[in-house]
Amino acid sequence: MLLVASIAAAGPMIGAELANARVFDISLAAVGRPRPITVVMQRGGARVFAGKEDARTLRSGVVARNGYDYVDISEYTGDDAEWADLVACVQDRYAGFAVEVVEEPPARGAYIAAIVGGSPLDFGFDETVHGIAPWNGRVIEPAVVFVFQSREASGRGACDTAAHEIGHALGLDHSRDCTDLMSYEACGTKEFRDEPVACGEWDDRTCGNGSSTQSSAAELARRVGRR
Repeated sequence: MLLVASIAAAGPMIGAELANARVFDISLAAVGRPRPITVVMQRGGARVFAGKEDARTLRSGVVARNGYDYVDISEYTGDDAEWADLVACVQDRYAGFAVEVVEEPPARGAYIAAIVGGSPLDFGFDETVHGIAPWNGRVIEPAVVFVFQSREASGRGACDTAAHEIGHALGLDHSRDCTDLMSYEACGTKEFRDEPVACGEWDDRTCGNGSSTQSSAAELARRVGRR
């Protein structure tokens, strides 16, 4: 189904699938990690170039996969209060795990960049796509993930999309539990669930790592650790 080392489009109610992915990145093993993963939420817009994943130099396999030399992402258009709420919400989604969600890049070391803003049209997607991220079934610590702005993905929806995209960069597949943050579907408040369920977008399938099920919370804890 999924190739080891691939690019996965993701987010609530989006159309692109993990199964259409290609190879562009090098992953890092996450078991026994000595420090938390840092995720930097970015709102100021950016020009992101095609290349091997590197948040510091804004190079992205997602951009390469879609056939562009670079993509210009416009800045987040919400006000300061809306941005603060979004960051706080994503922090809450990862509160139980060794993931630090911040707004400024660390002075040294790798981190995941979550760029919030722009439009799926920038990548040639239709407006039902709310975000996209690299995926290879393991932690891609220098990854660049994209969370698009839309009227449909605001407030809690934008928060859940951001958590979902970051989850892919941390190695999580799609879940068939509609209450899980890694699910395309929605049926209430979402979180990373501990129950093992089938992977898949709209139908059950084998998980990209070959497993028959995924427990998002347990898998995330195994890869990055509990807080």
